[in-house]
Amino acid sequence: MRKPTAFLLMPFDSSFDWLHAEIVAGGAEAGLSVVRADNIFRAGVVIDQVRDGISQADTVIAVCTGRNANVFYELGMVQPSKRPILIAETKNDLPFDIHHFRAQFYGGNVPAESRSTLRQRLTAALRETVAESLSEAHLRARAVKRADGYVFEICNDGHIPLTDIKWQSSPELPIMLNTLHRYPVAVLEPGDCQTALMPVSMGSPGTAEVTLEGIAPTGHPYRRTQVVSIFG
Repeated sequence: MRKPTAFLLMPFDSSFDWLHAEIVAGGAEAGLSVVRADNIFRAGVVIDQVRDGISQADTVIAVCTGRNANVFYELGMVQPSKRPILIAETKNDLPFDIHHFRAQFYGGNVPAESRSTLRQRLTAALRETVAESLSEAHLRARAVKRADGYVFEICNDGHIPLTDIKWQSSPELPIMLNTLHRYPVAVLEPGDCQTALMPVSMGSPGTAEVTLEGIAPTGHPYRRTQVVSIFG
């Protein structure tokens, strides 16, 4: 099973280096990999890679100190199901419309809001948040380059099986469903993947939006929309 990840949104400023180190350490203690945009080295459009990183992560951490415009723009891409964890120096860094998100403060004088306890509190928040995520279904889609061309791959990265797997994509991502023996896919057990041929040319856009659907063992529907990077 894959290692859980948290995608980190924060200003790229040396004054936050200490905070970045604390977040990475807190993630490690919680058993997560913390990924930031500058950890992505493959070619591509940065904002598309950020959007893809958000969609693939189990949770998102956003540093709201100073109300950085880029951070809040990227935070707007995060679906509530990602359970974003906010970090800020004080409550004044949080606009009214995001007060309802989980937040950890580090500029206060009391232990619950002090810098000295931030890592401990963040570690606990990540453990609890991701434990909830991993107890649920989690479908992931991606484009995979192979020797004979591209394939579209859907994997069940969650801890429960899903049945009646379907997907819809924007026109930029053609998928040859006739290559599947059965569609919708009857069942995907945890850790299993399903692939279909995907005709791709160099003139194709670099990303496309995909909606994944399935049914949980409880009978409840599962639905997730994510961005797929076609050329890596």
